[in-house]
Amino acid sequence: MADQIIWKFVHKVRRRIGGQVVRRTLCDVACIGLVSACGISFLSLFIPFYYAFYVESIVLGSAVLVGIGLGIHRVPTLEQAALRTDNKGYQEKITTAFGLPGKEDPFSMLQKQDAVAVIVNLSVPKLFPFKISVQRMLVLLLLAVLLAGSNLLDSPSRQYAREHHAVQVEVKKEMEKVEKVERQLTNKESVSETEIAKVQNQLEQTKKELAKVESAKELRQVKERYLKKMQQTAEQTTDTKLRKALQKQAKQIEQEQEEQKKKLAQDAKQAMEQAKDGKGKEQKLAYDKVKDYAQTNGLEELEKQIEEYKQSDYSEADYVKANATLTQSLQNADRASKLTQKNSQSLDNRESNSSTKRQKNSNSESRTGNGNSANGNSQGRSNNGTGSNGGNQSGSGWNRGSDMGQEGSRKTTDTVTIPEGTLGEDDNLTGKANDSGKMQKSRADQSNAVAGNKVDYGKVSAEYKQKAYKQVDGASYPAKLKKQIRNYFDGLN
Repeated sequence: MADQIIWKFVHKVRRRIGGQVVRRTLCDVACIGLVSACGISFLSLFIPFYYAFYVESIVLGSAVLVGIGLGIHRVPTLEQAALRTDNKGYQEKITTAFGLPGKEDPFSMLQKQDAVAVIVNLSVPKLFPFKISVQRMLVLLLLAVLLAGSNLLDSPSRQYAREHHAVQVEVKKEMEKVEKVERQLTNKESVSETEIAKVQNQLEQTKKELAKVESAKELRQVKERYLKKMQQTAEQTTDTKLRKALQKQAKQIEQEQEEQKKKLAQDAKQAMEQAKDGKGKEQKLAYDKVKDYAQTNGLEELEKQIEEYKQSDYSEADYVKANATLTQSLQNADRASKLTQKNSQSLDNRESNSSTKRQKNSNSESRTGNGNSANGNSQGRSNNGTGSNGGNQSGSGWNRGSDMGQEGSRKTTDTVTIPEGTLGEDDNLTGKANDSGKMQKSRADQSNAVAGNKVDYGKVSAEYKQKAYKQVDGASYPAKLKKQIRNYFDGLN
C-alpha cells in the first residue's frame, strides 16, 4: 500500500515538472523560430522570393515540433522527480522510500511510513506551482506581431516575385504544350525524317526561348513567334499529313490564346467594376488583373494608366482614366476579333470555291485528253501542280488521258551521501555530491538540495546495522524475528 502511495505521488510530481519543462523549452525554441521567420520575411521585402511565406511556415512548424520533442526529452525521471521533492526540505525521505519497492523489512517499512507521512500532507500543485515567464511571453508576442506585420507589407520586390512566379507557371504550361506537340509529330511514321528534324529544330528553339522568359511581355512575344513558326512550317512543308497536323496544332494554339485573352479581359473588366466602390483589397485585385491583361496583349498605354492608378494610392481620378483606357482596349479587341472571324470565314469560302473550280478544270482536262488520245493526234501536256488539291500530270508526247497525280515521300562499490540537514544547490537531478561535498549546480535553473559528506557504502551500512541491532535488542520482538532482522543487516556488508 505504501509503495503504491509513494509511486503515485512521484508520478504526479514528474508530470507536473515535466509539463513545466516542456512549456519552457517550447517557448525558447519558438522564439528562435519566430526570429528566423521574421528575418526571412524582412529579407523578402527587398529580395524577390515568392516562397518566403511557405518557408516561414515550415520554420515555425519545425520550431514547434523541435520544442515539444526537446521538452519531452528533458522531462526528469521518477528518481529525479522524487529528489526534486526532497529538495524542498524533506531530507531524501521520499527518494529513499521510492528506492525500496517491495521490501517489507522493518527498516524499509519505517522508511516508507516516514515518506507516506510526508506525502499525505503535500500538495503537488502547491509544491510545484504553475509558473509563466512574463518576459518570455512578451518576447513571443512581440515577435509574432512583427512577423504578421512584415507579411502584410508590400514592396516592389514582393510584387515582382508574384509576377515572375505567375509568368513561370505559364511558361511551364507552354513548355508542356510544346513537348506534347513534339511527341505527337515524332510518332507519325509516315512523315519523312527530314521534315520531322526541321519541325523538332523549331520546337527545340521555342523551348530554349521559353526557358529564358522573365516577364509577361517576353512570354507573349515567344508565344506569337511560336504560332507564326507553326503556320509557316505548315505552308512550306510538302508532306500533306504533316501539313494537316501542323495546321491543326496552330489552330488549337490560336484558339487557346484567344480564349485566354477573353478570360483576362473579362476578369479585368469585372475587377475594375468591383474596385469602383471597393476598398484596398478590391483595388489591388483590379490593379493585378488589369496589368496582367495589358502585359499579355502588349497594351503599353493601359499598363501605364494602371500603374499611375496604383501610385496615386488608387485615386478616383486615375481610376476614371484607367477604366476609360481599359474600356477602349476591350472595344478594340472585340472589333479585331470580329474582323478576324469574318476574314477567316471569307478565306475558308475562297479556298472552298477554289478547290471546286480546280476539280472542275481537272475533270474537263481529263475529258479532253481522252478525246485526243482516241484520235492519236493530240499534243502531250506537262502540268506540275502543288497544294491540297494538286498533283502531277505528265505526258511524253502523247496524252494518255490520265490526270492522276504522284506525291513525294516524311547499466556495486558506491559512495553515498549522509544528510547534514543543510541546503545546497542542485538542479542536475542526479542527487550526487561533488568532490567538495556540495551538490552540482545546474546549467539552467537552481533548486535546493540536501548537502552532506560523501562516505563509503560499507561504513554507512555498518552504522545502520549497529543502530538496527540496538533497536531490535530493545524491542519486544519474537526471537525468530530478531534473528531474521540481524541476518538481513549482516547481509548488507
